[in-house]
Amino acid sequence: MSTLAKRVWACTLLLVLAVAPSAPSAPPHPTRLRMGVLSFPAISTFVAQVIREAGLDRANGIELDTANYATISAYYAGIATGEVDTLAGGPNVLQRMRLEGVPIKAVGTLVRPSDLVIIARHPDVRSLTDLRGKTLAADIGSQQFQLTSIYARWKGLDLRRDVTVVQAPFPLARAQLAAGRVDAAMLIEPVATLAMRDSPAYRIVFNGRRAWREMTGTDGWELILWLREDAIRRNPAGVPAALKMFTDFAGYVRTHLDQADGIVARTTGLPRGAFKEAVLFRRLQFEVYPAWGRERAVIEQMFRLAVEAGLVDRMPDAGWLYRP
Repeated sequence: MSTLAKRVWACTLLLVLAVAPSAPSAPPHPTRLRMGVLSFPAISTFVAQVIREAGLDRANGIELDTANYATISAYYAGIATGEVDTLAGGPNVLQRMRLEGVPIKAVGTLVRPSDLVIIARHPDVRSLTDLRGKTLAADIGSQQFQLTSIYARWKGLDLRRDVTVVQAPFPLARAQLAAGRVDAAMLIEPVATLAMRDSPAYRIVFNGRRAWREMTGTDGWELILWLREDAIRRNPAGVPAALKMFTDFAGYVRTHLDQADGIVARTTGLPRGAFKEAVLFRRLQFEVYPAWGRERAVIEQMFRLAVEAGLVDRMPDAGWLYRP
C-alpha cells in the first residue's frame, strides 16, 4: 500500500469511528426498584425473573430487586406499607386501595384477562350462572375475583350471596378442585393449563377476556403497573425508564419466547414449555401501554362498573393516574 493510500485509509477509519453510534451502556449507578412478586408461579414472578435474567433492568438504568409474598393479600399489603415500590396489580384493587388512602398510581398496562378462567368438574355446570348454589374455590382478594364479580352481577349472579366461595390462592384452588372439595375453581395461567391436565372431565365455563368483551366491547385489563408516589418523587426520571423496562419485557417475550420459557422454568420450577404454551395460545397476553394514554378510558370504565356493581362505593380521586 502506498503512503498516500495508507493516509486515505487512516482518515477513512477515523471518520467511521467518529460517526459510528456507540454501544448502549447502562448508567454507572442504576436506580434501585423493589418489586413485589408472589412466591408461587404467577405472572408477577415471571415478569420479574425474565427482566432480571435477561438484563432488561440494567439496560434501562434500573436494578430490580424483589420481595416474595405467599398470598395475594400480603402481596398488596407490601406496597401499602412501602415495603416495595412497584407491582403488577389489578385496576379495581388499585381503586379500592387508593380510596383507603394508599399512595399509589397507575403508570402502565401489563396483562389482559385472557388467562382468567373458571374450571368446573361437573357436567351440569356449563356457565358462570350455573354456579348458583354450588361451591367455588377462589382468592377473594384478587383482581380476578373482582372482575368475575362485576361480570356475574351483570348476569344477575352475586358470587358472595349465591355461591359458596372457598378462599384459596390459585395453586390451592387447583388442589381443592382435584380433591373434589369444590364444584369449580377460579384459576389463572399457568395453573389453569396444569389443572386441565388433571382430569378429562374438567371444562372451562368462564374466560375473563371473553366475558369482559361481551359486557363492555373492550378487552379490559387484569393487571396494570403500579408505582408508589414516594418512589416517583424520589426519582421522577425513573418512571419512563421503568415503563421502558416493562415494555422491553413484553418485546423480549415476543422475540425470545424459548429463552423466556427457559428462564421461567429454571427460576420458578414450572414445567418447561408451560409458559411458552400459554403465550403461544394467547392465554397470556402481555401488552404494555402508558396508563395515561388511550387505555385510560378502559381503566376508568372498570372503575365505574365496579361502583355500579356495588363492589366499591365511588370512583378514585384524580391522583390514581400518573401524568408525565
